[in-house]
Amino acid sequence: MLIDFFGHELGCYVSPKMMDQHPTMCPGHFGITFLEIEAYKETLKLAVQHEVLFFKKPMIHLEGTGEEHMTYFLLDPTNNVIQFRYYSYLYKK
Repeated sequence: MLIDFFGHELGCYVSPKMMDQHPTMCPGHFGITFLEIEAYKETLKLAVQHEVLFFKKPMIHLEGTGEEHMTYFLLDPTNNVIQFRYYSYLYKK
């Protein structure tokens, strides 16, 4: 399966025999950090509309620290965890 992941092509192999029945964030996951809050919100809206499975619902992570960011985690069709985040302090205009 080929996926257009924000302009980057991901090649994924789908095999029910190899699906992780108990997905975790660690030891690894991948994701994207948005540069614009609008893109973060639109992607979240699309995930909800298309009933994509959430591994972790939207939240503020590391609140009150220098690494504070908005984030959520989705599961792809083979139970890989994908993180979506936006660091507002990095991109304030």
